[in-house]
Amino acid sequence: MKPFQQITHGDVLNVAEIQFHTSFDYMFPLLAANPECLLPPGANTQGALLALGTAMATDTIALGNDSTIPAVFTYLGQFIDHDITAQTDREIGVSRIATPDGNVMDLTPLLSSVVVQQLVNGRRPQLDLDHVYGDGPKIGSGGNLGTTEGDILFDANLKLKTVSVPPGFDVPRQPDGTAIIADMRNNENLNISQLHTVFLRFHDQIAAALPAALSDDARYIKARKLVRWAYQYVVLNDYLPTVCDPVVVEDVLTNGLRYYAPDFDVIFMPLEFSTAAFRFGHSMIRPKYNLNATHTGATGLALSVVLGVSGLLDPVTKRLKPEYVIEWHNFASIMGHPAPQMARTIDTLISMDLGNLPFKLPGGTTLPAGPLLQQLARRNLMRGFLLSIPTGQAVASAMDIKPLQPADLINGVSPDISAAIIGGGFDTATPLWYYILQEAKFQHDGNFLGSVGSRIVAETLAGLVRRDRGSYANNLQDPAVKPNGIEVAPGHVISTLSDLLVFSGVPL
Repeated sequence: MKPFQQITHGDVLNVAEIQFHTSFDYMFPLLAANPECLLPPGANTQGALLALGTAMATDTIALGNDSTIPAVFTYLGQFIDHDITAQTDREIGVSRIATPDGNVMDLTPLLSSVVVQQLVNGRRPQLDLDHVYGDGPKIGSGGNLGTTEGDILFDANLKLKTVSVPPGFDVPRQPDGTAIIADMRNNENLNISQLHTVFLRFHDQIAAALPAALSDDARYIKARKLVRWAYQYVVLNDYLPTVCDPVVVEDVLTNGLRYYAPDFDVIFMPLEFSTAAFRFGHSMIRPKYNLNATHTGATGLALSVVLGVSGLLDPVTKRLKPEYVIEWHNFASIMGHPAPQMARTIDTLISMDLGNLPFKLPGGTTLPAGPLLQQLARRNLMRGFLLSIPTGQAVASAMDIKPLQPADLINGVSPDISAAIIGGGFDTATPLWYYILQEAKFQHDGNFLGSVGSRIVAETLAGLVRRDRGSYANNLQDPAVKPNGIEVAPGHVISTLSDLLVFSGVPL
């Protein structure tokens, strides 16, 4: 692990996020190997995908186009993604979709067997917060667990380091402002950086509440276990029922997995999840966020600023300016505080700012506006095409779900999106990412995922927890595991993300 190597916004490979070498595979391998279940190869498909991606990025998104999902879940989703996946959105090896200057290149979809053989996940597919803890500090009598680089994340008492920025906190930083964290993707924007800080504080608060007689090593190990279990509980019992169809989630948690069935020893990350279904959060990002009493309403922080943290640092101290510390009632439902701002509806539109992302080449040169890698929707669609992700209709049929009809797939969309869908033949063979976004809008007004999207997301995340011998779900006999959550300190049970925020002692 090299936690101090800054990742670029262009998603080029960065070794700071590559800590493991685990497997990707398909949830529906027979579909991925069947040309009839894939987008047809050729220039017409590629051109239509680029046109569709362009049409999906719009500056007409109204600030009031709210879902019923509190905004914090947009960034918890990004946090989860960074915990379990790396490299499906990186310009390296088999996942490369652009020319060296970041522009479009002709793509031939890869055989699914080639994808599985050559695409490597740089993360461990477990909800274990390795992007917070890294390799961990050196512990034990021999000091042979963890790494020297991991030690820099911890203080002398093995608590995770944070920096006080009254009224709140920031991640620790180098003299040039570079974040000292295990995964630099968690410093890509202010919201995810501040959420990362919440988990650092959460660990330290739990550690402080443990019995004083514990050694530093024992305290760290116990606190890390409770943090992980609380996080896993929140993901399965708060996050999933909020962003997915609650009926599907209840079925998955009660009756088990139908389609994602890895064993305990070979857990793989499903490509249908990582390259399509779990990218639904891109449509939830608001053009502007209220942060605190200073940045609210007309002075809320615009998305174009949120995309980079460096401009929000004090030029002298290189720490986060206090006026950018998030008060979390603006993002989550906190008892005694006003209602939070909500995420945007899950639909086929993304903010225009996500259509013009800052992108730097490895040498540091900033590209002009327009290349493929600056346009998030086009990137998502082209990677799904390259990696032979089955169509929405194929996946729905495999799940015994009636697929959306051609008219459903263009219901309520813009003329440009409709033209790209029809022109590419996507009304009968739809890119899975678009299908899942439109399914959510068509079935549930964008307030949570539809049938196919809910099933992929819920089964994957529940499967990662159930197939982890160290998870709370496989340690129900532990006294910390309660029927309604995880007891992280006497009398403090974490059931929801809001509980976690309150216990962490961050500004509410």
